[in-house]
Amino acid sequence: MNFLRAFKQSKRIHATCEDYRAAATIDLEHDKKDRKKKIKFSPSKFWGGKKGVVGKQFNSIKIWKKIYK
Repeated sequence: MNFLRAFKQSKRIHATCEDYRAAATIDLEHDKKDRKKKIKFSPSKFWGGKKGVVGKQFNSIKIWKKIYK
């Protein structure tokens, strides 16, 4: 589904706005509380490794090594 077609649906617009609202409020608060906690998982499986869009644009391993065991 392309972006323009998806955003013709008011429920999707509402959900997107709620996601941004949460990111700026409660998600941010939770992130601050959890910053010192380490999580156990393989980050390359989370975003698709170096072949995915995120892996090509950012040094994700360096970023995620700060928060995973």
